[in-house]
Amino acid sequence: MTIKKNLNQIIITFLILTITLVSFSTLVTKPKLWVDEGKTIELARNFLNFKNLDVQIAPGQFSSIAPLLQSTGYTVSIPLAVFFKFFGIGPNQARIFMLLWLNVALILIYFLSKELFSENEKVAIFSFLLIASFASFYDSGRTVVGEIPGFIFLLLGLYLCLKKEDYVLAGVFWGLAVVTKPSVFGLILPIIPLILIRRNYESLKNIFTVYTGMIPAAIFWFIFSIKESP
Repeated sequence: MTIKKNLNQIIITFLILTITLVSFSTLVTKPKLWVDEGKTIELARNFLNFKNLDVQIAPGQFSSIAPLLQSTGYTVSIPLAVFFKFFGIGPNQARIFMLLWLNVALILIYFLSKELFSENEKVAIFSFLLIASFASFYDSGRTVVGEIPGFIFLLLGLYLCLKKEDYVLAGVFWGLAVVTKPSVFGLILPIIPLILIRRNYESLKNIFTVYTGMIPAAIFWFIFSIKESP
């Protein structure tokens, strides 16, 4: 059993290394850089240089409409700013940063599938291979946008809610998912009551607890978004 388990982990490690190495061959060409990730890179650069999550419209002058420009949230742009600080600013660095998120997502899919399906290695392997085979997963995962980071937060929230019944932490991660990509993960907000009621938990109390856990993510969004430009 141990040999089989180790073999599965070796296979997963090999596949992740292969995906990473292949991705480097077309790092900034497939898919091509586009407007949304250009905004995120600009936001990260400005946060690093000016501590402001906004786009410059002239040297030292900012748009003052930061909330409208943050289609990808601070959960991506601020860590990217930290990455830029240590490795330099540029599209190559930004795409490498997103490869890290992509690999984390794949690893989580494998381990969470095992946890949610009673340590079933076959389910975990096939879940990993299913996601890893989607071309759209790489189109979203390699570009500097919020779909894959938000997906990671969504998975962690589901695990904490369904497996650990830790509703506060589940709310924290779901809140991070919402602010990471509101246009995609905003649907979490109305779905939460359906999940909890469906599982016959102490519904009202736990729904309130989950929403309470989401508050810190919203507070930080206001701190980083609703502010006067320098």
